[in-house]
Amino acid sequence: MRNIFLFSIFVLLTSNLAIAQSKQKRKLAGRLDRNFEVECLGAGSQGTQLLKVYFYFKKDKEAGIYAKQNAVIAVMFKGVFSGASGCMREPLVSLEAEEKNQKYFDDFFEPGGAYLRYVSISGDGQMTDRAKVGKVYKAAMSVSVMHAALRKRLEEDGVIRGLSSGF
Repeated sequence: MRNIFLFSIFVLLTSNLAIAQSKQKRKLAGRLDRNFEVECLGAGSQGTQLLKVYFYFKKDKEAGIYAKQNAVIAVMFKGVFSGASGCMREPLVSLEAEEKNQKYFDDFFEPGGAYLRYVSISGDGQMTDRAKVGKVYKAAMSVSVMHAALRKRLEEDGVIRGLSSGF
C-alpha cells in the first residue's frame, strides 16, 4: 500500500514538472506550431513572394488577419517549402534568434503590429477552398509578402545578420 502511495506521489510530481512551461516557451510554441500551411505561388515584383495560406478560423472577420499573420510567420520562422519557384525556402529567423528576441516578436505580431507593413491580401481578397471542419472553418487566401523589406527591417533592428556580413 505504501509503495502505491509513493508511486502516485512520484507520478504526480513528475507530471507537474513536465506540464509546466514558461510563458515565453508557450508563446514561442504558439508561433512555431500554428496549424496552417503555406504554398508558394511564385515571386511577385522585386522582393515579394505570392503565397497561398491555408488556415483555420471561427469568424469571417478573423480570416484576413490570420492569413496575413500566418504568411509573415511562415516567411520568418518556418520557410516556404512547396509550390512554384521563386520563393525563399529557408526562414529568415533562426530559433535561437527568436528566443533571444522574444519581446521584439511579441510586439511585432501584436494586433495592428508592425508585421502588417510587410503583407497584403492579394487579388480580390476572397477566401477559396472554404470548408467547415468541426466547429471551425478551413480556408485559403492569396497573400503577398514583401520579403526583401522584411529582411531589411530585421537586419536594421539587429534581429538577424545581414547577407553582407562575414561568415
